Amino acid sequence: MNREWYEMCYRSKLTELDGTSFETFFQEVMVQIHKKDFTNAMPWGSLGDRGNDGYLVTEKTLFQCYSPYNIKAATTIQKITTDFEKSKQYWGDHINKWVLMLGGPRVSNDVPTSVLKHLLDLKEKYKGDIEIEWWSTQLLRNNILSLPEEKLALLFKQPPSTEKIYSIRVEDIEPVLHQLKGISLMMPSSLEEDLTPVPINKIQLNKLNDIAENYIKSGSKRAALIDKYIELSGDDNEFTELASKVNAEYQNLKKKYPQDPNVIFMRLLTYTRYDQANTDKDQAVYLTILAYLFNSCSIFEREL
Repeated sequence: MNREWYEMCYRSKLTELDGTSFETFFQEVMVQIHKKDFTNAMPWGSLGDRGNDGYLVTEKTLFQCYSPYNIKAATTIQKITTDFEKSKQYWGDHINKWVLMLGGPRVSNDVPTSVLKHLLDLKEKYKGDIEIEWWSTQLLRNNILSLPEEKLALLFKQPPSTEKIYSIRVEDIEPVLHQLKGISLMMPSSLEEDLTPVPINKIQLNKLNDIAENYIKSGSKRAALIDKYIELSGDDNEFTELASKVNAEYQNLKKKYPQDPNVIFMRLLTYTRYDQANTDKDQAVYLTILAYLFNSCSIFEREL
């Protein structure tokens, strides 16, 4: 099940990355896969990195990352041509293979026909001299998920165990809520409390997968602690404000990713700072809060 969790983390991560952030993430992944054999050229003044976003020393393989928000054929072809020529001229005999890592938040695993034709032409032109490859985000995913779990945990936050979720207490909630006071409101939201019963098939209705279902159900087992905390504090304004903020972010994400509720689930965890949790216990509280908001219908749909 943890592998499926990390796959959800990866899919969600891709929606956040473009440009330099994608390049940095790619380099972190390659270090975990290849250790000291992978390095990259530090950009230096006006020289930049000379078209080198990563290099495998023993294989003499040079990587070039390109991760636009939207892929455009003409721009991509120009980028490939410029970067390849720059790499070939500067690195010369140090290149046996040149790899284009094509990524970005809205780039699919396929490339436009004209881009593919350009890459195939380039591959044929330099046959026997430099091997040309292009990697998709799907191939990167496969490489990532082939890593042992201890390395995956260095790239993504580990999921808390069910036992850890069941062990949280009322006093564990307050410090996490204090941290959540600082999250920003992404768009105006007027959240009206809906007191009608939560549909028993809400998870299925929203097409959430087994991983999301497991953590929502596990968090729901302790969600009553939220009501207890509100009762003891005597002030529900803090939680009402949080619910409004998370609902606003949910509405924002639903517009961006209407066909991917599991990415929305993971992005909501990121929004509520799950990835900044310092302990397993705090992670368990974040999931419990998200489960509470799910069950109170602050997020996701009760009917379609």
